[in-house]
Amino acid sequence: LFVPEANAREAALVSGLQVFACANLEQVLSHILGIRAFQSTPTVSVEAFTQKVIGALNIADISGQEMAKRALEIASSGGHNVLMSGPPGSGKTLLARAMAGILPPLTLPECLDLTRIYSIAGQLPSNGVITARPVRSPHHTTSSVALVGGGSVPRPGEISLAHRGVLFLDELPEFPRSVLEALRQPLEDGIVT
Repeated sequence: LFVPEANAREAALVSGLQVFACANLEQVLSHILGIRAFQSTPTVSVEAFTQKVIGALNIADISGQEMAKRALEIASSGGHNVLMSGPPGSGKTLLARAMAGILPPLTLPECLDLTRIYSIAGQLPSNGVITARPVRSPHHTTSSVALVGGGSVPRPGEISLAHRGVLFLDELPEFPRSVLEALRQPLEDGIVT
């Protein structure tokens, strides 16, 4: 498989492929014609990219809110949605951000799923692989296309970018009705088409 140099590490995650990182088509042609062969990129495991997340929130470090923390643990284990309601400053945002830490580490297929989505969106990190569960928190002024995806040049929306992680919609009543209606179908079907 011949890929641009910027995508070599991403492609090297897939076992069973011989990946060649190329700077231009001239290199590919030289390799194919046997004029100047270059080395394939060695297969890489996701563990090689995994790093300790500095500053990650741990739900155990949150004081109080025992019922809310228990509800998040149950929701996380069952893959359920959560609606938190309460006065400003009661810890809803902190709890939502800590929820990703409750979820189990990503498996290789899950890392590949997320890496594909972020690659399509042009949001891959410098190492070229997504290894941590995402926490997405779009602003309440976001459009339905930005949330669900699509557009004249189709791109993944916030729902897809939060795949296998947490989508936190702070100030839910402030979102336009059209945006909330756009959420209904993906929530019912469990997929974004």
